[in-house]
Amino acid sequence: LTAVSSLQIPISASTTTSPLSSIASISSILSTTTIIPLLPSFLINASLFTILKSKLNTMLTPEGFYHSLALGTLLWHTLGWQGWTTCVMYLLLGQLVTKVKFEEKEKMGIAEGRGGRRGPENVWGSAATGLLCAAASLQIHPSILTATAA
Repeated sequence: LTAVSSLQIPISASTTTSPLSSIASISSILSTTTIIPLLPSFLINASLFTILKSKLNTMLTPEGFYHSLALGTLLWHTLGWQGWTTCVMYLLLGQLVTKVKFEEKEKMGIAEGRGGRRGPENVWGSAATGLLCAAASLQIHPSILTATAA
């Protein structure tokens, strides 16, 4: 087994894990007190993005899709599922507000471009502040990082 922080990932197919260790792994990914390792953060986001691809393609440009995947991974890694969920809610609410009276806004020339789909500049412009605050909190409170080593 290779240790990735507190998460155990089997390397050989002959290695088996008990149901209790699987539950412990899931609970560490959903933890609120530790930094989630980057690989599991990416895998969670990649899985969700794959499942929701058709819906996300109506909300994001192709470039925005991949930038959102990167941002989502970093948010889950630094802020956990709570910070990630906050940003997803912000995206969904922003998308709803953009669509309100969209045709009317379009006629007036004030509608969001690309039919309201978000590009990389929207993705990073909206959520980069949260990510920077998360990174700063790790610098201010380095004990958060050492909590994962215990």
